[in-house]
Amino acid sequence: FFELLFGIALGLKKAQKPGGKLDKGTSFVTMIIYGMPSWWLAMMLILFFVYGLKWFPSGGISSVPTPEGFMYLVDRIWHMVLPIMTLVILGFWSLSFVVRNVVLGILQEDYIMSARARGVPENKVLFGHTLRTAAPPLVTMALLSLLASLSGAIIFEGIFSWPGLGNLYWVAVQQNDIPVLMGDLAITTGIYQAGLVLLDLIYGFLDPRIKVGGKA
Repeated sequence: FFELLFGIALGLKKAQKPGGKLDKGTSFVTMIIYGMPSWWLAMMLILFFVYGLKWFPSGGISSVPTPEGFMYLVDRIWHMVLPIMTLVILGFWSLSFVVRNVVLGILQEDYIMSARARGVPENKVLFGHTLRTAAPPLVTMALLSLLASLSGAIIFEGIFSWPGLGNLYWVAVQQNDIPVLMGDLAITTGIYQAGLVLLDLIYGFLDPRIKVGGKA
């Protein structure tokens, strides 16, 4: 959610003034961030926020002993901050770059020029006309990112000591546990298949021209 929110907001700002200081500066940062391995960024955040500032725990999903009541929820959120921060930093820069390129092409369309000529407010042009046209590729990126996080990431879960499908897969490989490997693979495949079916349904909702069976 945070990745989608920040990525779309930054991408729209970049598309409004292509070639400006914000566009050039963030594009340069995007190239740097996109080339960073996820494990390296995670280790740098742990080094800075855990061992430097001592704000967050280095890993795990809860403290020992585990708190009870409302503090249990607070403790879980506290342990989730660094992993979520890592995913957002890695994801929203590339998403903003895609949003910028897609929106920049749509802003040159005749109906956008016509809306601006009629005096339609810029926010309505961006969010009411442009963003809806750009929605299919953006929804695709967002959903695939969500599916990737649900299906597990071996290195990411290993660094933060989070139990997940990726960590389970790695343990099963080490122990040569074939049934667990098959079950893990089946769950991951099922998640992606369900996500792709949902994506097709969302396409039909976003663009009425897309109908089941190829009918326009």
